[in-house]
Amino acid sequence: MNSLMQIQKLEDSNNSSSSIEMKSVVIHCDLWHVVSGKTVKPAAATSQQALEYDATDEK
Repeated sequence: MNSLMQIQKLEDSNNSSSSIEMKSVVIHCDLWHVVSGKTVKPAAATSQQALEYDATDEK
Protein backbone atom coordinates (compact mmCIF):
# COMPACT_ATOMS: atom_id res chain seq x y z
CA MET A 1 0.00 0.00 0.00
CA ASN A 2 1.65 3.20 -1.16
CA SER A 3 -0.96 5.81 -0.29
CA LEU A 4 -0.70 7.94 2.82
CA MET A 5 -3.66 8.03 5.15
CA GLN A 6 -4.21 10.99 7.42
CA ILE A 7 -5.85 10.11 10.72
CA GLN A 8 -6.61 12.57 13.51
CA LYS A 9 -4.78 12.17 16.79
CA LEU A 10 -7.02 10.22 19.16
CA GLU A 11 -8.51 12.42 21.86
CA ASP A 12 -11.61 12.27 24.06
CA SER A 13 -13.40 14.72 21.78
CA ASN A 14 -12.91 12.75 18.56
CA ASN A 15 -13.16 9.14 19.73
CA SER A 16 -16.16 8.33 17.50
CA SER A 17 -14.70 9.77 14.32
CA SER A 18 -11.28 8.23 14.98
CA SER A 19 -12.90 4.84 15.50
CA ILE A 20 -14.68 5.11 12.15
CA GLU A 21 -11.49 6.25 10.41
CA MET A 22 -9.46 3.36 11.83
CA LYS A 23 -12.13 0.84 10.85
CA SER A 24 -12.06 2.26 7.32
CA VAL A 25 -8.28 1.85 7.16
CA VAL A 26 -8.46 -1.75 8.38
CA ILE A 27 -11.20 -2.54 5.85
CA HIS A 28 -9.17 -0.87 3.09
CA CYS A 29 -6.21 -3.09 4.02
CA ASP A 30 -8.51 -6.14 3.77
CA LEU A 31 -7.91 -7.06 7.41
CA TRP A 32 -11.31 -6.42 8.99
CA HIS A 33 -12.09 -10.14 9.07
CA VAL A 34 -9.06 -10.65 11.34
CA VAL A 35 -9.65 -7.61 13.57
CA SER A 36 -13.36 -8.35 13.98
CA GLY A 37 -12.71 -11.97 14.93
CA LYS A 38 -14.56 -13.40 11.91
CA THR A 39 -11.37 -15.22 10.93
CA VAL A 40 -9.86 -17.26 13.72
CA LYS A 41 -6.83 -19.50 13.74
CA PRO A 42 -7.98 -23.04 12.96
CA ALA A 43 -7.70 -25.29 16.02
CA ALA A 44 -6.40 -28.25 14.04
CA ALA A 45 -4.57 -26.30 11.37
CA THR A 46 -2.04 -27.84 9.07
CA SER A 47 1.32 -26.13 9.15
CA GLN A 48 0.47 -24.38 5.86
CA GLN A 49 -2.88 -23.12 7.20
CA ALA A 50 -1.18 -21.91 10.37
CA LEU A 51 1.47 -20.06 8.34
CA GLU A 52 -1.19 -18.42 6.15
CA TYR A 53 -3.22 -17.34 9.18
CA ASP A 54 -0.13 -16.00 10.97
CA ALA A 55 0.95 -14.06 7.87
CA THR A 56 -2.47 -12.38 7.66
CA ASP A 57 -2.66 -11.82 11.42
CA GLU A 58 0.74 -10.11 11.47
CA LYS A 59 -0.04 -7.57 8.71
